[in-house]
Amino acid sequence: APLVDAGQLPVSAAAKLAGEDEETRAEVASAVSDGVKWKKALATAKRKAARAEVASAAAPPPTGVSVEQRDAVEWIRALEDKSVNLLLTDPPYNVTDNDWDSWEEAEDYWRWMGTWLEAMRPKLAEDAVSFVFCDARVSHRLRALLEEHGYAPRCQAIWHRPNLGKRRSGVNTFLSSYEPFWHCGGSLRFPEEWGEERFDVQRVTAPQSNHLEDKAVHPTQKPMALFRRLVRLGSDEGALVVDPFLGSGTSAVAAYLEGRSFAGCDQSAEYVDIALGRLASAKGER
Repeated sequence: APLVDAGQLPVSAAAKLAGEDEETRAEVASAVSDGVKWKKALATAKRKAARAEVASAAAPPPTGVSVEQRDAVEWIRALEDKSVNLLLTDPPYNVTDNDWDSWEEAEDYWRWMGTWLEAMRPKLAEDAVSFVFCDARVSHRLRALLEEHGYAPRCQAIWHRPNLGKRRSGVNTFLSSYEPFWHCGGSLRFPEEWGEERFDVQRVTAPQSNHLEDKAVHPTQKPMALFRRLVRLGSDEGALVVDPFLGSGTSAVAAYLEGRSFAGCDQSAEYVDIALGRLASAKGER
């Protein structure tokens, strides 16, 4: 197709990009010149701008909330034994090309998974609940690892994301529209009135960059509504919720809004600032 902007952007992109700022247009043009499709390049640029906007609001966390930039295993080992009431975490899956989600060999990834699970186990209270997310294709392997390290898996539940199908399953078969998570340990706190929270399929819309609320600022971000529900089901008010793979801070904000204490970490300084920015914005919601 003919190109515009000094031979960098397809004509079909011109109308869409006209309303974007100069920096975004330049980033898209650079990505397109490297072979990236313009729609993907625009989405990436907009996510970057959204991350920067959220991170700019970073402030000291609220009372009862601790967020640190640390290596997960080191951070876990520093926790007090039997102090954690709820482990709510979405660790790397080793399925994308993000630097925090890539291991050269699958067995290296599973050794690392075993290392942090082993380190976390003595930190859990006697009746602690754990919710651990994973990729659907290896859910059976996570269950075996959880059993090996004494987590007592009770049930595999499903997060169904009706608005977001992942293409990593391939173009010649069904798109992936769900991610499993394992409930381990203690009993859940169901309300007396029966509702959809009792079922092992949790259907909640995935965050996206064009959402007005729960806007996506992380490529694997989980829904706030889902995490708030899991915090309520897995812990009592005032309990300590922990997440060693904080990402954009959904678990931290969910715990804070539900009246729990929280401790978490992430290896990325950028995402720690994003989590702190989201917590700052949530102060007026509690």
